Amino acid sequence: MADHMENCTIRAVYNTRCGICECPADELGDRTKSYPPRDHKSYAEWVKNTDTEKLQAAGVKVVSNALWTLRDFMTSNLIRPDLLHNLFLGIIEYLMDWVEGFLTVHNRLNAFDEIWAQMPGYPGNFVPRKLYRNLSQVQGKEM
Repeated sequence: MADHMENCTIRAVYNTRCGICECPADELGDRTKSYPPRDHKSYAEWVKNTDTEKLQAAGVKVVSNALWTLRDFMTSNLIRPDLLHNLFLGIIEYLMDWVEGFLTVHNRLNAFDEIWAQMPGYPGNFVPRKLYRNLSQVQGKEM
């Protein structure tokens, strides 16, 4: 299971492109059109011949990917989206937006930030270094 960025890394495709088909970056999300699946055999050949123009046009990184050499294998069948991870992040973001709105209406947002900053450590979790409202991401180093 992997999210979009992990899928792109595994397939050696830029994050602004689809890892499964040849959809242009400016048409991502447009479900009215269909595009051919990515042709990894061609990418392997282009890397071998250092044809960077074709690779860049296809949104592929100029690296040799071991998955491209596997016979009778579609890399699009290898990785599936991590829906639970994506749903979790969406639900947490929605929930915390609601909590912030609720606390704002009841004039308790500053109290929430103070409590957030005083949370003790717990095994497997980190101690917050910033007030909740000063966080710029909901996962990674800050969260």
